[in-house]
Amino acid sequence: MSHSLIANIQESELTESYRPSRFALGLKRILDIVGASVVLVSLSPCLIATAFLVRLDGYSAIFRQKRVGKGGKEFTLYKFRSMQEDAEASIRNYLACNPKAAAEWQKFHKIKGSDQHLTKVGGALRRSSIDELPQLINILKGEMSLVGPRPILPEERSVYGSNLIFYQSVRPGLTGPWQVSGRNKLTMQQRIALECEYARNWNMWTDIVILWRTLPAVLRKEESF
Repeated sequence: MSHSLIANIQESELTESYRPSRFALGLKRILDIVGASVVLVSLSPCLIATAFLVRLDGYSAIFRQKRVGKGGKEFTLYKFRSMQEDAEASIRNYLACNPKAAAEWQKFHKIKGSDQHLTKVGGALRRSSIDELPQLINILKGEMSLVGPRPILPEERSVYGSNLIFYQSVRPGLTGPWQVSGRNKLTMQQRIALECEYARNWNMWTDIVILWRTLPAVLRKEESF
């Protein structure tokens, strides 16, 4: 059986078994717009102050990176910069020279512990998740949702394998099942399982529960990557 035929069968199964009603999707979009707008206005002094601190550190305030959205469409994700501008190349070199760190990256898709690539304020931004707040703009643009899978890099598609269709069936989220279920303690495969389960069984109540659990998760100060 060809790969294209398998993909068509999976798409058909997804459409018939997992697609929510238009009303539910419309309600979710309204919640996204209202929620993102309220948070942006309420936290605008904090956002301005954060941008100023990052600029004082000698870097551009906003970090932009390509991520994969609903339907596989790529979009530009916004974050406050928390890592040095040459960090990506530096991390690749670090992993090439450190087999233990490379194995950890393969398992968790992050480097645990202190990170010498962070800016002076980057650690505080990561622990508080303030670096994620510019993604509220992505939500207003319709590229993300308040709740959904963690937005992945284009090169991470292969890690999802056949589960990619479930990831791409919903908008990625500012928060989601990964953020409230252990975050950095979970392996990449555990994260994928959680997010695919979310996509397969999505309903508004699930989003409400995740939003309710997000603040306590952030207050536990688990660093986000």
